[in-house]
Amino acid sequence: RMLVLARGISGGRSLVSLASLLPGDDRALDRKALEDAVVRDGAGLELELTPHLGFAEDPWSGIVETVRSYGFGPIAPNTILFGLPKPENINALAPAIRAAVRERRNVMLVGHGTETVGSGHLDIWWRGGGDNGALMLALALLLRRDEAWGRLSPRVNMLIHNRTVAEAERQLSDFLVQARIEAETRILNTDGAPFTQALTRHSTDAALSLIGLRAPRDEESDADYGDYLGHLMADLATIPSPVFVLAAHELNLS
Repeated sequence: RMLVLARGISGGRSLVSLASLLPGDDRALDRKALEDAVVRDGAGLELELTPHLGFAEDPWSGIVETVRSYGFGPIAPNTILFGLPKPENINALAPAIRAAVRERRNVMLVGHGTETVGSGHLDIWWRGGGDNGALMLALALLLRRDEAWGRLSPRVNMLIHNRTVAEAERQLSDFLVQARIEAETRILNTDGAPFTQALTRHSTDAALSLIGLRAPRDEESDADYGDYLGHLMADLATIPSPVFVLAAHELNLS
């Protein structure tokens, strides 16, 4: 699923790397054969991949180190896609997300879903603030240029509480005009209920859902941020094909 999404975002115009971490060291492995296998996987999806093999006894610390150090001289990734781990391992991903944000690299957590892109809605969930909305709109625009993902119809969902629908409609309309993207819009009043309830209720017909993720706070421990991730993933476990998006810096769409 990650490779299919990476193909749609890159559009054949970006450098896409596939990082794999293996235990131990590389002395007993045929590195060339492993790298060739990565290239073949990408070719099967019409995606040109640059393989990166790393070795670490602890995979989670290896992921953090890869996030911090990977690049080609002055060229470093601006966006990192992680496969969503099993619920019992979600806490272990918190240090890698923190490292990515510190390195000003956007984060996407790619949840369950099939490799085949169907038809339906591409849902974007935005609460009206922060930088995640601009990044999610940019991702939707890039995906619309892909032959497979382009079949999806973008739908921007704005959750409100303690404000009028008219105010939210004006903000959302201005935002879409600035981004130069046409999309169906929905203003949904949460009535004080957790926003995850609205997502679960209104996004069951989406083929892909882009959902904003908050960054770890400076004073927040990795364990506490991991708990936030775990509760969020559990509450949204029934959402089809979720992708959680965290913008590491401001994106100007004008």
